[in-house]
Amino acid sequence: MSGKALENELAGTIGFDSQICTDAWRSYQTMANRLGMKHFQLNMRKGRRIIHGIYHIQNVNAYHSLLKG
Repeated sequence: MSGKALENELAGTIGFDSQICTDAWRSYQTMANRLGMKHFQLNMRKGRRIIHGIYHIQNVNAYHSLLKG
């Protein structure tokens, strides 16, 4: 999914003053830039799992794991 497609899908559901925390998928950065949102991007392959001690995606990852199970 492209950054533009994400933007279209999420339009009206995320405020422009929101902060998002995502994995390293490039389309998230594109969307955040286009919408002027603060973006914290993690890169698990490089060991970047948490930013500033509070921004992480472990809850989402755990929930995703439960759904797969």
